[in-house]
Amino acid sequence: MVSPSDALQALRQDHEAVRQALADLERWLARSPEEAGGEDLDAAVRFLAEDLEPHLAREETALFPVLERHIGREGGPVQVMLLEHEDLRRLWPAFRGAVAEGRWPEAARLGRALAELLAAHVHKEDMVLFPLAEHLLAPEELEEVRRTLAGG
Repeated sequence: MVSPSDALQALRQDHEAVRQALADLERWLARSPEEAGGEDLDAAVRFLAEDLEPHLAREETALFPVLERHIGREGGPVQVMLLEHEDLRRLWPAFRGAVAEGRWPEAARLGRALAELLAAHVHKEDMVLFPLAEHLLAPEELEEVRRTLAGG
């Protein structure tokens, strides 16, 4: 039987990577405009480009549908998470474009908005959504989440 913490372990590991990318982004945001670019920015952009969308999609396909069976979507935590996913999907390309074009003041503004939203989002999932799932989902549902996250 899968334990609640095992079922969500992959998503929690993703959140550790998100926190590292946020730390990289925060280091870049703390620099002056004259210090644009750099390794911190490269690392954060690489993570966001390669890992953010797959993580969001994993939550949307593995966890949210199973959780919706218990609490529904509208007006609750699942809807909030989905709306934040949409906001992240809008902010990320705008930030990436500003960075690619060297529009540093705009990139910094968008980077701050992205960092704030992503940090708050991950915090809500860690502190509210995941514990809620662990409390509400039956063992077979937790196994379903784990299997879907594992790709099978």
